[in-house]
Parts: sequence; C-alpha cells; structure tokens
Amino acid sequence: AVHEFIRTRFADVEERAAKRKEKEARKEERRRKRGLFP
Repeated sequence: AVHEFIRTRFADVEERAAKRKEKEARKEERRRKRGLFP
C-alpha cells in the first residue's frame, strides 16, 4: 500500500518538525531567562 507508506513518511516528517520547533522554543526560553530577550 503506497498511501500507507506516504502516510507514515508524512507522520515522520511532522514529528521531526514538531521536535525541532520544540527545541527552538526551549532555546528561546533559555535565552529569555538569561535576559538577552526583552
């Protein structure tokens, strides 16, 4: 089933994107705590 493969691939990409976003948010939070962000 090709659509099954595509769906799993898409889910994988989505998960990776979400993780990256989370990491960025955490980084920004840390920066803000340090006072580099207004």
